[in-house]
Amino acid sequence: MLFALREYTKALEALDIAREQDEAAGSKSTREIQELSFKIQSAISSQRANETEQETMERAMRDPEIAVRIRMEDAPLGWGVLTSCCSYL
Repeated sequence: MLFALREYTKALEALDIAREQDEAAGSKSTREIQELSFKIQSAISSQRANETEQETMERAMRDPEIAVRIRMEDAPLGWGVLTSCCSYL
């Protein structure tokens, strides 16, 4: 489903969960999981091969963790100052 929606990163995350559950159940679906993983990774590569720098930045900014890091790197104080005063970051 996630693959059909082109939610490739989420699809890979779901496969990681499936892989863990499969290993716990005796690794009966390892081959199918590997095939899906290769298919998703191929789709990601194809999608990103034709991406402009602007599109790459827009995609990155949709990821909250990446967006925060990029903004902190651009901030006047920088990431280091914030992390040194806030140990939970």
